[in-house]
Amino acid sequence: MNPVSPLLKLALRLAVGGSPGQRWRQVALVLAGLVTAVLALFVVGSANALSRIDEREFARTAIVGETDGASLMLARRVDTWRGEQFPVLYLEPRPDVPELALLPPGLSRLPEPGEAFVSPALAELIDDHPALADRYGRQPAVLPDSALGRKDELLAYLRPPAGRSIAADERSHPIKGYGAEPHTPGTVSVADPSDLPTLPMLLAALALLGVPIGV
Repeated sequence: MNPVSPLLKLALRLAVGGSPGQRWRQVALVLAGLVTAVLALFVVGSANALSRIDEREFARTAIVGETDGASLMLARRVDTWRGEQFPVLYLEPRPDVPELALLPPGLSRLPEPGEAFVSPALAELIDDHPALADRYGRQPAVLPDSALGRKDELLAYLRPPAGRSIAADERSHPIKGYGAEPHTPGTVSVADPSDLPTLPMLLAALALLGVPIGV
């Protein structure tokens, strides 16, 4: 049951009965309870959303393996658009390994040589800005929600053009699987740590606004 409706009904009853001073003191208490209930719902909803983001970051964190046993090479680079940095992940299958042997979460296939997969938010920017289309193609494939940490995320997966390789790139790693704690040794994470919201950050923001939160 929605906890807000009973509190509103109680506030209305108190507002029309008793002395004026007493009425408004009682109404103030009820309204304080109303605000607390709304904030509690907000915090719980936000915590659930943050939990889903954490789960997706865990799922798409790549595990570095030995070169001989790896199915995929991955190099994480960073692109910048108007002061905002975002991850660009170059993918390259290992020789003599089926291309579907290992896929990042949310991808049904690897990009073709020279092809890009981009997040919906990045696809919208590409539609509006030819400079980005020069980097990722005029109509790149769009990543599904299952490949994203957040719906507004800027992200691209690319495969080097035919005849080029990321094997010699010092940022390139042999990947043996996905699903690990982000930003730990032996892993390659998608999002930068500073881009990941956390529940403590949320509570700190509310405290700065002067909102008392009891946990």
